[in-house]
Amino acid sequence: MSEWRDRPGRKPLVLRGARQVGKTYLVEHWGTEHFDSVVTVDLERERDLHSLFSQSDPKRVLDELGVLRGRSVTPGKALLFLDEIQACPPALALLRYFHELMPELHVISAGSLLDFTMREFEYSMPVRRIEFLHLQPMSFEEFVAATEAGSMFFLLEFRHTTNCLMRWPIQHTNQRYRRRNQQGVALTAL
Repeated sequence: MSEWRDRPGRKPLVLRGARQVGKTYLVEHWGTEHFDSVVTVDLERERDLHSLFSQSDPKRVLDELGVLRGRSVTPGKALLFLDEIQACPPALALLRYFHELMPELHVISAGSLLDFTMREFEYSMPVRRIEFLHLQPMSFEEFVAATEAGSMFFLLEFRHTTNCLMRWPIQHTNQRYRRRNQQGVALTAL
């Protein structure tokens, strides 16, 4: 996401992924580290804001959002995060205007049911005006490595490696035994 942030000609980013994989946490945590402010709009919970995103003037959207939130959304300094964007299809169409009319604004949207929304999309889809990034769930090892239990990760890696090394000769020997046994060769040769 840092590459996306610094890229000239960057487009609004749509973060896709299954429910509960950490999309919202990732964007908000990363955003607070890389921007002066993060303005989050949860379009699933804040349905009263849907009409705001039904217009095609991104400057007006930001001005009204700034009034509603009590702080301005300054392009280049703030991250606009539209969470659960599938709940408001006009907001998905508005991403096009953010790209065309306010390219200096950093916009990330996220949603877990976007595939269904895009299939039934009756608005003009912002083709080539948005970027997609897919977030997959962490494996257990990735989770342990990302938490402060780093020594546990080392232990898991060591145990996994040791078990693989210890099992290999046994499996290898069993395969050789089966082959030799089929040929009538005694096991004592092993």
